[in-house]
Amino acid sequence: SIARADGVIVPPHPLPEPARLGEFYSVKYHRVSVDIQDQMVTTTVDQAFINETDRLMEVQYLFPLHRHAQVEKFSLIVDGEEIAGRVLPRDEARKIYEEIVRSQRDPALLEYVGQGMFRTNVFPLPPRGERAVKLVYSELLQPDGNRFEYHYPLNTEKFSKKVLEEVRIDVKLNSREPLKTVYSPTHELNLDWKGDLSVKGHWSDENVKPANDFRLFWTLSKNRVGTTLFTYWPDKSEDGYFLFLASPQVRVSTGEIIDKNVALVLDVSGSMNGEKIEQAKNTAMFITRSLSPRDNFNVIFYNSVVDPLWDELRRCDGSARREAMAKIGSAEARGSTDIHAALMTAMKQMPAGNRPNYIIFLTDGLPTSGITEINRIASEIEEANVYNTRLFAFGVGYDVNAVLLDRLGSDNHGVAEYVPPGEDIEAKVSSFYTKIQNPALTDPHINFEGVRIRDTYPRTLPDLFYGGQLVLVGRYRDAGKSTATLLGKVGDEKPEYTYDLFFAEKTDREELAFVARLWAQKKIGWLIEQIRMHGEQKEYMDEVVALSTRYGIM
Repeated sequence: SIARADGVIVPPHPLPEPARLGEFYSVKYHRVSVDIQDQMVTTTVDQAFINETDRLMEVQYLFPLHRHAQVEKFSLIVDGEEIAGRVLPRDEARKIYEEIVRSQRDPALLEYVGQGMFRTNVFPLPPRGERAVKLVYSELLQPDGNRFEYHYPLNTEKFSKKVLEEVRIDVKLNSREPLKTVYSPTHELNLDWKGDLSVKGHWSDENVKPANDFRLFWTLSKNRVGTTLFTYWPDKSEDGYFLFLASPQVRVSTGEIIDKNVALVLDVSGSMNGEKIEQAKNTAMFITRSLSPRDNFNVIFYNSVVDPLWDELRRCDGSARREAMAKIGSAEARGSTDIHAALMTAMKQMPAGNRPNYIIFLTDGLPTSGITEINRIASEIEEANVYNTRLFAFGVGYDVNAVLLDRLGSDNHGVAEYVPPGEDIEAKVSSFYTKIQNPALTDPHINFEGVRIRDTYPRTLPDLFYGGQLVLVGRYRDAGKSTATLLGKVGDEKPEYTYDLFFAEKTDREELAFVARLWAQKKIGWLIEQIRMHGEQKEYMDEVVALSTRYGIM
């Protein structure tokens, strides 16, 4: 099921000059709040419109409705006063759109032809003045199997004369059945799970003209790991595109927490002095407190000298935890930065076995001591990683060598995150660690039977965590029924999850075109990483340009 809509203002009579809609007003902010209770969705839209002319404008608020939307009610409030309006059927709405296009000489509204409309009575927009508009509407979504979709076009850039000071989307999703695969292919939502039945999402930006519609998919499943497949195959002379998502259940009992090996590598060089060292110490204390008594761990302090708390990992019993907390609390920032030696020490302490190995690396600067050549650091750390250790790097401030940290993360089954000045590193690392302390599936891989796939990204799948999601994109041929088997490890166990899928023979629905674009984005990211590692080879550069041009990616 798809729901979509967006609001604009238009004058009921032709404008003298300027004539185009985007020249007489701008949008100050656009805030969308989406409350989803099972299949019922209530959307609240807050916008502020500014008259960019020196004359009083009489305007109407138009809200295009997608042809499949089943709208239950509308309420429009302008500056605290409710404005009368009515929902128009598609045929009547078409006449209004076409009349606006003729009278205002603005073809931008043509894209709405064929949709319904909510139209208000006329209200004034004073010269250089501002009007706040609040719209509340409810609708009932229909499922497509076990999958739902919510769609809100944020195409304000077609009509606003200036950039918007603020654009934000807040989503609350509650269900009576377990939620799986809550995913937006268009916006990087920050998700906050409240068990399997409830999740909140947030996205915001400033000083922008939003270019992408907001789309949100979710599925319902009682399986331990739920999956969703999207396929798009517009041209039979080429391979199709697919997006495969896997999401584990959110809840985890204490008995399911996996025993881990954790090395916390803490930068105590002179550049960390002040607020940064205090934040880093608080973060290290949080992680130490969060460790399970069955985990093995160590804290490795480094500047120009590497100073591990112990010569090897120790069980996180009460004594070891207290010793680590005391050492972290007394750490002082001084000296230069030997990243290579610190990470080599951590890698050498990672043991073989069924437990997942994690290195959490906090740094604010460039390598200034010991081996400082980027490619050598990265290649030697990867070579030393003989027991499949996951390295998660957190760069603090603006002086971080992002190329190095990105490569350290990608080469070692992890990621790099960056914390600019003013952002709370403790909150960011704490949120991250809350996830990784409960891996749902380590060393995952997927086998597809009945269909041939190729050119998949990421090349190596990351671990799957509770509250997280596995995203795999690729190309396929030989459409039809397929069986996907997701394998991995959970402690000493090696579970397998099998799913019956269907890869469509031909799908040219425009609403699924995001699958092809997402594949291109992931491939470009992989190519750029190869360029960083191996230099600007012509074949890589040519392919980046070709993909960017074809799929409209900057």
